[in-house]
Amino acid sequence: MRRRKNRKYALATIAMILALWLTSCTSTDKNRPSYTPPDPYDADGNLIWQYDAENDTVTVPYWYWELIVDYWIDTQEFFKATEKEK
Repeated sequence: MRRRKNRKYALATIAMILALWLTSCTSTDKNRPSYTPPDPYDADGNLIWQYDAENDTVTVPYWYWELIVDYWIDTQEFFKATEKEK
């Protein structure tokens, strides 16, 4: 009788260890870089985009376009790298 109890406890322990091991979130890579889009506000808190209602156009400074292009390139490279890992 005592052997059966020990065996049940051993099986329950193994089942619990396997369940915790399989459901743990260790597959997430925390060292991956995170990219955030450039902030559309300057240091004073003013929006850098200028909308012209008469011509229905938006004017953005060149340096901001460079930030947007850098962001786009970084994210595309990131997605290409993650596709290669799969």
